[in-house]
Amino acid sequence: MHERKLKASSLVVAISLMATMTLTACKAESDDKPVASPPLSGEQPAKLVGKWETKEGAKSAIELKADGSTHIVAEASFRGDKMTSDVTGTWAVTAGKLAMRRKGPDGLDFTIEYEYALVEGDKTLELSRKGTKGKQVYKKAGE
Repeated sequence: MHERKLKASSLVVAISLMATMTLTACKAESDDKPVASPPLSGEQPAKLVGKWETKEGAKSAIELKADGSTHIVAEASFRGDKMTSDVTGTWAVTAGKLAMRRKGPDGLDFTIEYEYALVEGDKTLELSRKGTKGKQVYKKAGE
């Protein structure tokens, strides 16, 4: 029973991550037109640089490069339907949060911020979003 809840929770987090990564930019209240995010700034700590993969639940991989670029691939199945997300963008740590930026379907940039923690000797990366219950756990590839 606990394993079923864990798998279901991982699937929900993966689907949420995929859905979040496909959101469009924020809308301005006054004219309902997309508003671009401000430029992404911060640092790329060496401990975060590398490829991170999920080991349980839905399949997901995040590559955080030293130059600030990122590549994210996520797969999930729900009721027999397979969903895949393959996006590139930029990343930085700012104000203690991991920020990832990509272009939305409308061509405008938007940013998603994650609470993050490095655990198990910096070989495990835990990501969560404020206001959500789940977290996604990634292991450093090749370790």
